[in-house]
Amino acid sequence: MRLFTVRAAAMSLFALGMAGPVHAEPAPPAGAGVGYSPGRDYDVLSWATFITAVTPAPAPAPAGTVTFQTWATDAETFQAPGVPVWPGTPSTAGHPVATLQEHLSHPFQPSQLGRARAHLPQVQLEQGGGELPPCGPPGDAAAGNFPTPATKTANCYAEEVTRNQASFQYIVSQNLYSTAGLKAAFSATTPIAFPTDSLEVKTDWIPVHTVAVWLTRNQGASQVVISDDFVKKNYFLTQQDGLDYALVSMHISSKLLPNWLWATFEHRLNPGRCDTMGCYDQFGTTKALASVPPRKTANTTYPTCVKSPELAALFGRAGLAPVWINYCLKETQIDYLSTQPSTKGRPVLGGDSFTERVAADVPIPQSSCITCHKYASFGAQGCVSGTNPGISNPAPIGTAAAQSGQKDYDFVWGLITMTNSVCN
Repeated sequence: MRLFTVRAAAMSLFALGMAGPVHAEPAPPAGAGVGYSPGRDYDVLSWATFITAVTPAPAPAPAGTVTFQTWATDAETFQAPGVPVWPGTPSTAGHPVATLQEHLSHPFQPSQLGRARAHLPQVQLEQGGGELPPCGPPGDAAAGNFPTPATKTANCYAEEVTRNQASFQYIVSQNLYSTAGLKAAFSATTPIAFPTDSLEVKTDWIPVHTVAVWLTRNQGASQVVISDDFVKKNYFLTQQDGLDYALVSMHISSKLLPNWLWATFEHRLNPGRCDTMGCYDQFGTTKALASVPPRKTANTTYPTCVKSPELAALFGRAGLAPVWINYCLKETQIDYLSTQPSTKGRPVLGGDSFTERVAADVPIPQSSCITCHKYASFGAQGCVSGTNPGISNPAPIGTAAAQSGQKDYDFVWGLITMTNSVCN
């Protein structure tokens, strides 16, 4: 199934008004953030963006490569010298990417949110932000008892941010990839507004053996030993420096909506996948699993998100590899505040049990994709203020306040990866 057909199918479902009732959980403590599905239509759109991102990439990409892996990374967008070049474009003077193969071998990056928050006190996890650390002793229980690899020394986790050509070309055409470009954009009266077909993907990866140990240590009383082979068969994999990494989490943002559509996907076995805020999907799984409440015991394994017949059919038509059935939609987020009768007006949570909780040191009760990204902005000097609430502690949830003397970057935090991007 071609990519535009997947998107068209999603939009058709959206236009038909197929939204079902939202299954809200019992009211949480007063003032606490909440999670829920905004409706079947929006979950359809989330899965459409997922399929677009993970559809097999056409030649000349190597077999097993998926579409988002061929998109431009943060480094290629914001850190390449001169004008950024789309991956696979013939090289020009000063550009490091000459071929698609060279692009596919690019190094991962640390969590950029974690890096931006590195100066803050650690609020939850021992190995929160900063440069990618080697795996250390098991830390706070909220980290899922993250282990030390028993074999090759490797980083505990790594991150990759990629954006599709629509998003990349907008940044390049508007000169929004450098400090000088941002200085000029700050003075312009035209707002920064990405095109509606923009997609951005953030993925988190862990070495295969580390995943095996991590899962084994979170089996509780069952004492089931998870093998490396099990991980290789059940996770989407990539390689870095000869080491196999497994995909554990994925954030996708789509400009289909003015404030973007925010979709969070996790591997079904992530310890604590639905902790704190629950998991919600009214399209991609069975009715019984459309709303999974959080458990009182942290870091347990939640029920497998069995795919609905409709989603399974879309997977088949798009030619997705079988491994993708192991990834679950945790939540679609479109609002700052809840619109549900029982929780109306409370902050909407949107947090990944790994991407936020482990990689960026942001507890789930402080996680909101839409709120954090609304604060993506810069000042007259072309840099992000060191006091920006989006990189603060505690992290912001709920309605985002306007920032005096700052210009919005239309919810895209990629600018934080530029050299000297944060100023005082």
